Amino acid sequence: MKNIKKVLAVLFSALIVAAMFVGCSSQNTDEADNSKKAKVAIIQYMPHSSLDNCTEGVEKALEKAGIAFDTEIGTSGSADADCQSYAERMVASNYDLIIAVATPAAMSAYSAVRSASSDIPVVFCAVSDPLSANLVQDMNAPGNNCTGTADAFDIAGQVALIRQLQPEIKSLGVLYTTSEANSLSQLKTLQAECDAAGIELIAQGITDSTELASASISLVPKVEAITNLTDNNVVVVKGPLGELSQKVDKNISVAVEGTEVHVTRHDEQKEHKAMHGLYRKLIANMVEGVTNGFK
Repeated sequence: MKNIKKVLAVLFSALIVAAMFVGCSSQNTDEADNSKKAKVAIIQYMPHSSLDNCTEGVEKALEKAGIAFDTEIGTSGSADADCQSYAERMVASNYDLIIAVATPAAMSAYSAVRSASSDIPVVFCAVSDPLSANLVQDMNAPGNNCTGTADAFDIAGQVALIRQLQPEIKSLGVLYTTSEANSLSQLKTLQAECDAAGIELIAQGITDSTELASASISLVPKVEAITNLTDNNVVVVKGPLGELSQKVDKNISVAVEGTEVHVTRHDEQKEHKAMHGLYRKLIANMVEGVTNGFK
């Protein structure tokens, strides 16, 4: 269901873009030949299978609509600086529209437009909480010349399902990345939902992968169940024997397609090749552990 929602979100973003240029098709042939053709800039935060899918969907929609575009993708390790540089260059080049994939890219695009007092509209996708990121004024009336689609999952529904599965639950644990804006925003929502449901939420924050094992060991004895957020840095594997989590380095991507888990690296650096093999083995062991148990 989550993948279906993301696909629909990308398609909706593409429809927004197409609608912005629909007026061009009403011009007569002479006017269309003499007018400047629309050109769109796309910024993707960094290489990641989930974000790659979003960008690919937008590009296909633009190609189908006959709209020219340029795409820039941030590099792992310097994605924030890359996106800010790309955004400033796109504003200076006076594109007709900037499409941003992921929250940091959207924030860079919006910031660059505002700083230059430009009227270039920004459309975003793969953003969990546009309000907390200050991209929109309201989810129903975004304003700011900035709009798009949000991909946050139903936290209230998640808490309701946990209550349904464990009617007597008193405490719930969650692991989150302290430096990720989306994770912090969702944690706040999860806290409110747990308060309303009479469930004590015990949150354990981590700053890097070295803290995950100790954080998990510390959290398990304190709670009756553990849930997770939409956190790009943490992989959670669930099975009949329980649940395990693992923080993933930013240079490695993990995606689930059907019944298969795909682990990919973003470049050919020696250390990232080593990480690639390590995470493949770790996740394979996690799947084995929650399915058949460790021997």
